[in-house]
Amino acid sequence: MNNLEKWFWSILSTKGSDFSALAVKQPGPVSVQAAEDADTEEVLSVREDGSNSGKYVSEYLKAVDLGPGNPWCMAFVVFRIIKAAHKLIVNIPLHMPRTGSVAVYGKWAQSQGHFIRRADLELGKAVPMKGDIVVYWFASKGRLAHAGIVVQGGKSFFTVEGNTSGGIDTGVDRDGQGTYKKSRKYSHLGIFGGIIRLPY
Repeated sequence: MNNLEKWFWSILSTKGSDFSALAVKQPGPVSVQAAEDADTEEVLSVREDGSNSGKYVSEYLKAVDLGPGNPWCMAFVVFRIIKAAHKLIVNIPLHMPRTGSVAVYGKWAQSQGHFIRRADLELGKAVPMKGDIVVYWFASKGRLAHAGIVVQGGKSFFTVEGNTSGGIDTGVDRDGQGTYKKSRKYSHLGIFGGIIRLPY
């Protein structure tokens, strides 16, 4: 990273003590379980049966009180968290949004101190870890508009994402027909994207 890039990311980063106040240093057990469950042949074989519909897609959407036909990437993530909590017999806070909106979930995460900005990742303050939720910023929409679960951490990391298209090394697609594993870099996140690290 050259000095100009470092200056740019430092402008967008979380300032000093604000970053150290982030709730957790690593994802909690429910988040890790959700990642393990997502990275299975059964989950990765899910495909739509019609536009934003199908047996498993409908289950994901139902978890956030939405019907068939709605985008489901965030619903997939929330479903996996709820399912993992049941598996571990753990209660997750009622204030965690059961929402299909990446923007709503992202704003909640920021308000709770669970959001780690791309700028902070670029500056080496944190690295994506298994169990983190990845959220992508779309400049064309002016908001966070796609999500997935980190299943293998690192500066170059792997995710499982719903409502996306095939191919492990592709761009970020928020209107695909299935659940797929993806190879990701920070550049995929968009300028204001990042990761959400839950304490549970």
